[in-house]
Parts: sequence; structure tokens; C-alpha cells
Amino acid sequence: MKTFEDVAKVFKTLAQVYIRGGSSKWASSKPPYKTGNLFRRIGQLDEKKMVRKKVDSNATKISVQASNIQIGLNFAPQGAEYGKWVEWGNGTGVGAGQPRPFAKTAANDPLLKRAIDAAVADQVIQPILLGVKVALDRQLAKYKN
Repeated sequence: MKTFEDVAKVFKTLAQVYIRGGSSKWASSKPPYKTGNLFRRIGQLDEKKMVRKKVDSNATKISVQASNIQIGLNFAPQGAEYGKWVEWGNGTGVGAGQPRPFAKTAANDPLLKRAIDAAVADQVIQPILLGVKVALDRQLAKYKN
């Protein structure tokens, strides 16, 4: 059974793939991966803390909605705050880096969409269907007696 924490794990794993230049769009450019610090910090994010029932409007967070649940990925975690410059780009001057929106790309990945669909089916739709079945069984039992 898929949980929303499983979706959060898929989200951060996809972000790590795109940090390493996993997008064909960035294949020719140098990925933002020298020391591995941003990669490691994203991997250390706690899936349970990524899943929220209320909207969090943190500026350095990309979120996806799943039913009434929000799954947020902080792309500039503590110790790797420079992740925001990787995501957004770092200006327009000489030596400025182009944006490499690894978190946004991960949020739009079809694999994440499938994980969300599976979690919604398991965590939201299945319990509703089970409740309907139980109610129908009770009603049928009344008519049999």
C-alpha cells in the first residue's frame, strides 16, 4: 500500500537524479554536483516532515498536492542553502549560473504523478470504498432478516 511518505521519498529521489544532471536538457552542461553536499542534504530530508495537511508557503520549497495533502521539497535545506541559486539561477552578471530547476522538474516528473495517483488510491479512495461496502452490507443484512 502506497503512503504519502512513499510519494515524498520518490519526490526527493527524483530531485537527486536531476541534481546530478539527470535531465537531457542539462546533459551538455555541468551539473550542480561537485562536493555532493546538496545531493546529500536533499537525501537526508525526512519524508514524514515533507508531508503536510496545511499549505506551507516557504519560498524555497516546491510542493505538489495529493488530495488534501501537500508534499513539499525544500530545495535549499539547512547546510545547502545555495540550492536556491541552483534552482533559480544566480543572477545575470559575468559567471552567473543558468537556472537548473531540479526540484520543479522533479515535481513535474510522470513517475511522481504515478506515485501520487497510487497513494491517493490507497490512502483516500480505498477507505471510502471500504466504508461504502460496509454500509451496503449493513443495509443488505437488514433486508435479509
